[in-house]
Amino acid sequence: MKPNIDMITVPVQDLKESERFYRELLELHDEQVSSGEDHIAFFLENGISLVLFEQSEFARMTEQIGGLSRTSKLILTHNAGSNEEVDQILLKAKNAGAKILKAAAANEWSYSGYFKDPDGHTWEVLAWLRRNDG
Repeated sequence: MKPNIDMITVPVQDLKESERFYRELLELHDEQVSSGEDHIAFFLENGISLVLFEQSEFARMTEQIGGLSRTSKLILTHNAGSNEEVDQILLKAKNAGAKILKAAAANEWSYSGYFKDPDGHTWEVLAWLRRNDG
């Protein structure tokens, strides 16, 4: 794993208000913003993205259901080069003492899995799906 954090994902209570706040604060142009029904991504300098998710979706996505006090407050994301690399990194993390929160699987935009480090910080490891990956 090349040490790199490509994305920081945080849960928010009010997605629309958070979008307004960050657009104003960061002075982002429309081409630097991508939104979905339950999230919004801000594409920042040096290839780093800040992604905001509604709290309930954040908890569901990381399979941390059971109260916000037990849910991570952010996700650190590492972009892997392939699905196989995602699996290798998750196995390496598990062997190093991480707790696997969600095994790697394909979703609408990537192949990804989640783990918690020994201090409880949530990591996502993902490989972006190419159009022919289905």
